[in-house]
Amino acid sequence: IDQIVRGQDARGNDRRSSRLANRTVVQLNEVGGIVLSATWDSVSYQNALPQITGRVVVERTGTPLDGVVVSLVGTHDTVRTDAEGRFEVRQVIPGRYTLIASDTAFAAYGFARDVSSAIAVASGRSTDVVLAIASRSVTMSRICDGQRVPERSTIMLGTLVADALFAFRGLSVTSDWFGDATVTGDGRTTSASRGAQVTDVNDKGKFRICGIPAERRVKITLRRDGRPVADTVLTSPAGGRAFTVQWPFIKAPPRR
Repeated sequence: IDQIVRGQDARGNDRRSSRLANRTVVQLNEVGGIVLSATWDSVSYQNALPQITGRVVVERTGTPLDGVVVSLVGTHDTVRTDAEGRFEVRQVIPGRYTLIASDTAFAAYGFARDVSSAIAVASGRSTDVVLAIASRSVTMSRICDGQRVPERSTIMLGTLVADALFAFRGLSVTSDWFGDATVTGDGRTTSASRGAQVTDVNDKGKFRICGIPAERRVKITLRRDGRPVADTVLTSPAGGRAFTVQWPFIKAPPRR
């Protein structure tokens, strides 16, 4: 203490206080917690905390999963995996945690998939984790009532948009697309398989088409009692996902 200040407060009482000057930090102790950073005068301290790195893959095959949400329970740390299934959580205070990986590709349809792992993060080194989630084709099969769905295919979840008095009874949707093609060295297509499905429309105007190859043009035709009513052409997205289609049509079949 190099200075003592005397005076009076607003009520006229004597007041005495001291000021510190020419301070020197001799030692920094951590008691009951961890100092992440500190700054005084022209000196700063930064604690180099460890990090968690890892990958999220498909069970059995080891195929990387992109877009999976990885969360550290009890913290605000949440990241997503990249195209190679990798993730990184930085600046983690050492301790024991639960790491959760959530594949949200089908969460909107009530089929989120989670896997968790208990980990211990130690000071001075990174913690590497591999989390394995069941194949998306397993979840897609559940959505499709047990139908076998190839791993990299897609699911179309469609909704017919019509006025409130429209009757969906007797409607079905047929779908048609080109499957795998055989191409010669000079770029000519020698053969191509085709895929087709017929699915009923429920009383809410909803339908689904399973197993569509990724990134393919798909023609869907709305039929009533087998007769064509309307059609449209769509392109399926990247594989391993479901996609939604809102299908409005102008000339609606009349209610019977």
